Amino acid sequence: MRIASAAGSSTDVTDRVARLLGLATEAREAGSNSAGNLLAPAINTILATTGALANPGIYRVVVVLGTDTSNNQQMWQVQHRNAADTATLVSFPMAAVASSLGTFTFYLTIAANERVRVTNIIAGVGNMHAALSWERIS
Repeated sequence: MRIASAAGSSTDVTDRVARLLGLATEAREAGSNSAGNLLAPAINTILATTGALANPGIYRVVVVLGTDTSNNQQMWQVQHRNAADTATLVSFPMAAVASSLGTFTFYLTIAANERVRVTNIIAGVGNMHAALSWERIS
């Protein structure tokens, strides 16, 4: 569909009209990452990372954490990192006791080339696992 102006030129608005009518959606970035199952990882091991996210926006992030250790507490830290990957902007810890699996979903506003990663706060005992999935939603 084209919209004509009084000056005689026209603009193609087919894509915008299709999105407004729900006939098409904007392509969005999505991905997932995990280092896999790690046996007794050293403290501050990066267990999962988005890498640099090129496009700024609001991202839905899902973190899945797991451990097979039945007698020890495991602790992870989710970190929102700056574009240079030299500083943590926001972080929050998560803990699991005994053999467990946890899934957490949250939303972050990401600037160009910032990233999200998961590390372990204490030295791991037994197998530890963390996986990240993300999608830019706006």
